[in-house]
Amino acid sequence: MINWLKILAPLPLAAVLFGCFGDDKKEILQPEPTTGQEGCDANTICKDIKGEFKLTADKTWELEGLIFVEDGAELTIEPGTMIKSEGKDALIVMPGGKIKAEGTKDKPIVFTSKKANPAPGDWAGVVIFGKAPVSTPDKTQKFEAGDQKFGGTDEEDNSGILKYVRIEYGGWEVATDKELNGLTLGGVGRGTTVEYVQVHDGSDDNFEWFGGSVNSKYLVSTGGEDDGFDIDEGYQGEGQYMIAIQGVDSDRAIEAGSVALDPNRITEATWSNMTIVANEKNQAIHIKNNVMLNLDKTVIIGNNTPELVKVEGAVALEQVTSGKTKFTNTFYDGTFTEMVVAADAAVVALLTPMLTQAADALNDDLSPKAEAVKTANAGAIVGNDLWYQGWTKANSVKK
Repeated sequence: MINWLKILAPLPLAAVLFGCFGDDKKEILQPEPTTGQEGCDANTICKDIKGEFKLTADKTWELEGLIFVEDGAELTIEPGTMIKSEGKDALIVMPGGKIKAEGTKDKPIVFTSKKANPAPGDWAGVVIFGKAPVSTPDKTQKFEAGDQKFGGTDEEDNSGILKYVRIEYGGWEVATDKELNGLTLGGVGRGTTVEYVQVHDGSDDNFEWFGGSVNSKYLVSTGGEDDGFDIDEGYQGEGQYMIAIQGVDSDRAIEAGSVALDPNRITEATWSNMTIVANEKNQAIHIKNNVMLNLDKTVIIGNNTPELVKVEGAVALEQVTSGKTKFTNTFYDGTFTEMVVAADAAVVALLTPMLTQAADALNDDLSPKAEAVKTANAGAIVGNDLWYQGWTKANSVKK
């Protein structure tokens, strides 16, 4: 049984060794931690992070259990660092805590499975909680796997930085019918940087936003067993240059829905320069109730896909008829059983003309091939800027 309220603190960064080693050792300084925490196995993080702590690239690190970066604490992860985990292991940044995981194109930071033959759900994932609003009366929400709360009133809240980070094989049932995602962002404010992040083969959603206002760029979702990008609980933010490549068993590339306990804060996303490669299982895009979704410069590839987009729920339908949910410079290629599905015929009539067919829209590397796509600067790859190369999972990004 995992203790959600662990109280053991990590070793201070600049502690001086005194006492037990004798007088001749009194002035030896302990370096920044590179062998795990005191009381944990070497290279293992088994206690919550308090104060400042660093994971260095000269070691392969392991998480042991649910590791919380507490309010006021800061976790730094060096470029090129690898963190391997298994089972109910997760890194959870609490409101007021910060993560500084800034890799580089040549030295990405990788969270992955310990198993020799990794698969979705090998470990629990990465969670970042902030103090930005969610759609509840008090603008906070209870963590679905515990008693901790996230959210608040600070749209500009800063939870740190994720840049050139790859998260693989996450997603775990931490409570009955409650799973963590590859990357969970709950109440994360727009002061946080989320750029150049790939989530690969998660057992639940690859990316999921619960409320918050964080903006993101250069996101890659590949494979996985549920949705690529899932937004709900009143998330309101922007995204640009986003790739969603569905696996055979993946659900939607985009799922957007909101409980909206606060009717004044529905889920509202403005995303541009997206590339979606759908599968045969479900809709490419599912807009559920209490959602406004504005897509621009998007390319959607169908592979015998049942529907390109489905819209349901009174508020979501009204967002289309009022002109707030709309698609501009949006192209499709491949095969779909239906373009737009909705109970309201007016919604179908409005959205369908917003989708433009473009045969041979993209090359295999997702760069634009059709002239119309090039002219509109549509899709996640504009021109020849293959920004995903060098740091994403080998051979995971392709049409």
